[in-house]
Amino acid sequence: YLRGLGYGDCPYFVARHTDASSEHIHIAVSRIARDGHCVPDSFERKRGEQLVRQFEVQYGLRQVPPSDDCPRRSLTRGELAQALRNQEPSARQALQEIVSQATREAQDFPGFVQRLEEEDVSLIVHLDQEGRLHGYSYELEGYALAGTQLGRGFTLRGIERAYGICPDSEAHADLIAHISRALE
Repeated sequence: YLRGLGYGDCPYFVARHTDASSEHIHIAVSRIARDGHCVPDSFERKRGEQLVRQFEVQYGLRQVPPSDDCPRRSLTRGELAQALRNQEPSARQALQEIVSQATREAQDFPGFVQRLEEEDVSLIVHLDQEGRLHGYSYELEGYALAGTQLGRGFTLRGIERAYGICPDSEAHADLIAHISRALE
């Protein structure tokens, strides 16, 4: 893994332990190689994920879809810990579930907005400087997240691609005006 990322000649430290019933390792590595050059870390997360996908095939491990292909964003460690502590879903999880259900049940954009409102979720449509549709945010109990923060499947384009639900600037002009905000 370290060689694949370009850290093959760098000092490193590996710690293995069990946390929350999951055995795993942590790797600390210096970006400065033994010959003194600095290893570039551009796109390291993406490159690391590509290596892990190769290892899954090479070693016969369970193959997981690349994060770019996942419609939902995963919870952060803090969100997961809080959800476990409180025994209730985080705001991100709650919004993901509500929006997913609304997209499955709605036939069109007004129906989508209505289904969200029935679950006390406000859809905010963002418009660019020229008044064109730019994206979605969702608000639940004072907690607002952009579609991208929920995952690709929750963005304006993601919902349009997967479910065919898209606001029509002319046909839905009044509704869009009521729930939109201009980008600054």
